[in-house]
Amino acid sequence: MRILYTMVFSILLVGCTASIVFPAGDTAFIEYEYGDYGPDLMYNLYPEAITLFSNGQGNISTPVDKEIGIDQNAPHTVSFEIGEDAVQSLQDTLEERRFFSLSEDLSEMEVMDGGYEYLTVFTEDKQHTIGGNNPNNETLDILTEEIIQVMPDGTITSFNEGIEASQKQKGLRE
Repeated sequence: MRILYTMVFSILLVGCTASIVFPAGDTAFIEYEYGDYGPDLMYNLYPEAITLFSNGQGNISTPVDKEIGIDQNAPHTVSFEIGEDAVQSLQDTLEERRFFSLSEDLSEMEVMDGGYEYLTVFTEDKQHTIGGNNPNNETLDILTEEIIQVMPDGTITSFNEGIEASQKQKGLRE
C-alpha cells in the first residue's frame, strides 16, 4: 500500500511541476491561421494569419498573391499591441486546456465546403500545431475566440478593408 501512495504522490508531483515555458521577448508564442474555401469569388479566399509575440506585439497578415491583387504594395500586414495581461491569460489558457495533448488533425471531413483553422503554439523547446478542415474542437474554439478578443477592436475589419481597397484599386473588385 505504501508503494501505491508513493507512486500516486510522485505522479501528482511531476504533473503539477511540469509547466510550459513560453519564449520571451519578440519571439512568437502563437500563430493562428484561418481561411475559407468553397463557392466564393477567388479574391475573397485569402488566408489570414494572426501572430502573437511574448512581448505583447502582434500582427495579422496574408501572403503575397498577385493573382488576387495582394502584392508587396498591398496592406498585407497590420501590426498591433496587446496587453501583458492578455499574453498571460492566453498562456494560462493554453496550460489549463492541455493544448499539447490535443490531436494534430481535428478535421471534420463530412463538410464539403467551409474553412480551415490551424493553431500553432511555440515554447522554448517545442511547438505543436492543431487544426484542419472545418475543425470541431472545444479547446480550439476557446483559444481562437480568446485570440480574437485580445486584439484591439476593429483590427481584423481594418485589415480586410485594406485588402479590399487594394483589390478595388487594381480593378479586381467593384
